[in-house]
Amino acid sequence: MGKTYFKTLIFSLIAQCLYHTAYTQTVINIDSDSRFTGKIKGEYYDDPTGMLQDFTLGMEWWKLLGEPIENYGIMWNTSGSFKTEIEGKPYTLSRTSLEKYPDLQKRFDYMTPSIDVVIYGTANGKTVSVRRGTVFAHSSFYGKGSAYKKDGKSYDPYTLQAPFLYEIKDVNFLVGKSGKMSYSLSPGSPKSWNYFLSWKQRTSNYMAPNTTFDYLVLNKSDYDYSKLSTAAREDLDGKLNYLYSQTSSFTIKAQITNLKWPEYEMKSIIKEYLKRENGGEWQVSKTPDISNDWGELPEDKEPETKKIYIFTVIETTIKINSNYYENKHWISPIV
Repeated sequence: MGKTYFKTLIFSLIAQCLYHTAYTQTVINIDSDSRFTGKIKGEYYDDPTGMLQDFTLGMEWWKLLGEPIENYGIMWNTSGSFKTEIEGKPYTLSRTSLEKYPDLQKRFDYMTPSIDVVIYGTANGKTVSVRRGTVFAHSSFYGKGSAYKKDGKSYDPYTLQAPFLYEIKDVNFLVGKSGKMSYSLSPGSPKSWNYFLSWKQRTSNYMAPNTTFDYLVLNKSDYDYSKLSTAAREDLDGKLNYLYSQTSSFTIKAQITNLKWPEYEMKSIIKEYLKRENGGEWQVSKTPDISNDWGELPEDKEPETKKIYIFTVIETTIKINSNYYENKHWISPIV
């Protein structure tokens, strides 16, 4: 029984791993219109509020007049609840708890996140035959196959297998309500090919997730690109255009790099909910908390003291030129 259970557990874990890999990795092929169109299931993201359950990225890439064109859609699903802090105290609110307050439930439904996404993976493409002894300028982005001879001449086949990555900012998304795929109203175009997909040289571990814009990237930073001559810019953009044009499919993963929620609205909904639950009065707590996290009484404090001054009246009589005068003095103790 123990061995059977152990084998079942192993196969279950393997199946889960394979399912997770297949679930988060998407292959998008070029279509008859020379477009890359598809949807990518996003990788898990640890949302501090707990509001995000998952997300899906929709994408369209194509060329127009030799320039890259892009359009994106995004769909996210809510977990049905969120957590936040109000005046240092944690609160969790679920959508179901708002059923008796339709207006608050509607506000819950209309909350949307701001999302930045990075997509990365491998561009797979055509095979180019290069005559032996000839320098292939793009060899660092291609996998080299076995040499062959044709008409008495030797050739080396190179197949495009280039890692790439691309960061998509929230301005490219029109985020709708939970469960709805929403695309931008109009497609956009980067300033040049340098600002489109970032192409990375192949390394020994190029299949491993690598979302770092490092020295292996062919593209230039905005500063370095601005320093290039016009001819150098055209040469670089030409290489980037060439790699994209040679691609027949992308193996893509999507990962959130930045996620923001309207926290003010979250806090406002919770406050209003608690106000209604407490009979129309917003309260952080009904009774003052006199204990700390360990349930101990707070340390003793010095009692507050007030100084009391007691004044004494002293009457004196003095004689000046055979006349007598009375005088009063107000004396207080030295403190």
